[in-house]
Amino acid sequence: LYSSAASDVYKRQVPSLCLYGADDGVADAALFESAREAYTGPHQLVPIARAGHFLQREQPGVFAEAVLGFVAS
Repeated sequence: LYSSAASDVYKRQVPSLCLYGADDGVADAALFESAREAYTGPHQLVPIARAGHFLQREQPGVFAEAVLGFVAS
């Protein structure tokens, strides 16, 4: 996403949550892991088991629980 030389101007300083399907055939975990460098604020990276690219449809309860927990914190 960003090179290690990316300016701090472009980095996200707000709390963020990144959910992804552990079985995603489009974007794998390495893609999401590499995006961590784009954040300087608190950043949660959460894989959702038994979900692919449409995790909000495949695991709606788990997805909603993760989002609601993040918003409440």
